[in-house]
Parts: sequence; structure tokens; C-alpha cells
Amino acid sequence: MNCLFTLNIKNKQGWNAPFIGDNVRKTYIAACHRWGCNYSEINHDHNPEDKICNWGKVRGPKLLIGYEKLLYLDGDMKISEHAPNPFDLCVDDDTIYAVADAQGVNAGNPFWEDVIYRAGAEKILPRYPEFVMPQVERYFNTGFMLFKNTDKIRETFDFIDQNREC
Repeated sequence: MNCLFTLNIKNKQGWNAPFIGDNVRKTYIAACHRWGCNYSEINHDHNPEDKICNWGKVRGPKLLIGYEKLLYLDGDMKISEHAPNPFDLCVDDDTIYAVADAQGVNAGNPFWEDVIYRAGAEKILPRYPEFVMPQVERYFNTGFMLFKNTDKIRETFDFIDQNREC
């Protein structure tokens, strides 16, 4: 069985009500019916000490263990009723299918490169001197992630979760 999951964040950064609206939720649930998968919302209340609510997405693989494939979508997306089943595209183990962030207005944009792509590098590099920044073209937007929920994927997300500073 597969699962589409999202974050329904509510936090001290400005959202004082759940982020996922009924109009978005309806498109997710309808897609799940068409694709034969389950739907799950991870609430920020799961770990209210998090300073940044988006860390819930890296906990998804552990919280949703038992599902073969997971599709994460940010809650500001709607799914077209004509969208094909993305789970059919997920064929390789230990691979995260995602959307490149360096496209459109971001491609070649020095502001995006400084504020998004290189964000946190000054903290990461002293801690992990062997770390090599991915090529700009390989930097992906975590608003869409599709992967098999393998041990290696869960270990990768756990490593990210355990080595964050905020």
C-alpha cells in the first residue's frame, strides 16, 4: 500500500489555524481514491518544540513505516482530477524523486542561490568538512518528494532530522 502525506502546520511563525483547507484536502483525497493509496496529514502539534514546522516532512518516513511508497506534497498544492498516478513512476529503491528548484525565476538568480541554495552552508561545512554542495541543478524543492519507504531512505531522513540546528 502507498500513502500521500502532507503537513497540516499550525505554528508560532504565523499560522494560527490549520494550513490545509478543505479545497486542497478534497483534491488529495480524490486523488488517493483514483490512485488506490491512503492519505495522511502530519500535524505540527506532533512535536511542538520544533522551531520550524517543516521538519515534520522528514519525519514522515518513520511515522508512516509500513507503506511501500510515499508521496509528500506541500499543503499549498492542488491535484488535478486528470493527474496520472505518480506512484507508477517510483521504480528505484533508495531514490528520491523530486522537482529541481533551480528552474524558472530561480535559475541563475543570485538572490535564490544565496538565500536558498547556500542557506546554512556556513554551519554545515565546519561540522562536516567532507560535505560537498550538490550541483545547483541537483538541489531540489521538497514540496514534492516521491520515494520507496526503504531503510536507507528512513536513515537518510533520520540523519537530516538529527543534524539540524533549529
